[in-house]
Amino acid sequence: MSLKSLIFLLPFVIFSCNDAPDAKVLASVYNQDLFDYEVYNKMPVNIQDSVFFINTYIDKWIRKKILHHHANINIKVKSERIKESVKKFEESLVINEYQQQLLNQKFDTIIELNELLNYYEKNKNQYRLNQNIFMGRFLIIDKIAPNIKRLFKIFRSNNKDDIDELTNYCLLYAKEYFINDSSWIYFDQLKKKLPTDISTYNYLLNTKFDVFEDEKLLYLLDIKKYKIKGDLSPFEIEKDNIKALILNRKKIKYLDQLEDDLIINAKALNKIKIY
Repeated sequence: MSLKSLIFLLPFVIFSCNDAPDAKVLASVYNQDLFDYEVYNKMPVNIQDSVFFINTYIDKWIRKKILHHHANINIKVKSERIKESVKKFEESLVINEYQQQLLNQKFDTIIELNELLNYYEKNKNQYRLNQNIFMGRFLIIDKIAPNIKRLFKIFRSNNKDDIDELTNYCLLYAKEYFINDSSWIYFDQLKKKLPTDISTYNYLLNTKFDVFEDEKLLYLLDIKKYKIKGDLSPFEIEKDNIKALILNRKKIKYLDQLEDDLIINAKALNKIKIY
């Protein structure tokens, strides 16, 4: 099938998706047909090259169907191993789908902050930094930007009006900036942006404020707090990981309890017999 014909078919895809009698056949292999709506249903919403996607999909579909056809010819009687694997796979799919529906409908995903903090406090030694982190501010600005002197004056200020002014200035003129000095960020991510290589450990140990420059840009850095690789990882960094861990444990407990309840119910209805 040519690219031109595929492009011609595209307008019909949306129509035929919900109207099976008018579906267009894009390819056939040993009397098995691939319809346009099957391809359309798999196509990403914001795809840029739909023709390439369709051609690739058709090619993969043809290869799979040919291989499956010859496999069925050469394995005329399916082995017990294959039958058992198919059965187990189907059971797992159905069970997983049922469990996911129950979780979506009834499982409470809200975890209070106190529970997260308590877990963190009890398991602090498990959380060690694998990277250097810091709290502070960072700004990249063009050397010809206006009011550079004023920028230097307010860059490290904790005065609310100065912070508001700094924020507005960054929005207007900064090439890149991070001024939320109450959040931890990984220092190596920032280090890659600097025009000069630095020794991280010694630098963090001895630096509070610094200015770098290249031919066109200024780099302002203010370090308020820092932690070194191997130090205790702050709760703020670990909070999402802890939440995911607690949620997973609660899901397992919830599903185990559901399974126990279903077994009790089945026994009460005399639906379980052991011979």
